[in-house]
Amino acid sequence: MSANRTILSPAMPDMAPAIDAQRLLDNCMGHSVFAILLLQEFAETADCRLAEFELQSNHRDTQAVCELAHSLRGEAGIIGATVLHEISRNLEMACRDPDVELAT
Repeated sequence: MSANRTILSPAMPDMAPAIDAQRLLDNCMGHSVFAILLLQEFAETADCRLAEFELQSNHRDTQAVCELAHSLRGEAGIIGATVLHEISRNLEMACRDPDVELAT
């Protein structure tokens, strides 16, 4: 990947909330208990998810990183993590570029 290409700086407002609570509730059809359970599950699996990203990146497995980014993108969208959703989308798109090589 060229040094000029930035994939982790989405054009998002400086003060965007980590979670768009209204989007989360809309995605959960207003069920706040379910929304809380989704957030808890996301938080509890974050360390494992990051470790898997690191492992696959170290192995330079672009396909695996792309799949992980796609999964994270979906999860972020469901919980209303709009900035994380955009970052993971950018990562997924970059990994689909045949000219991209993963840095370790």
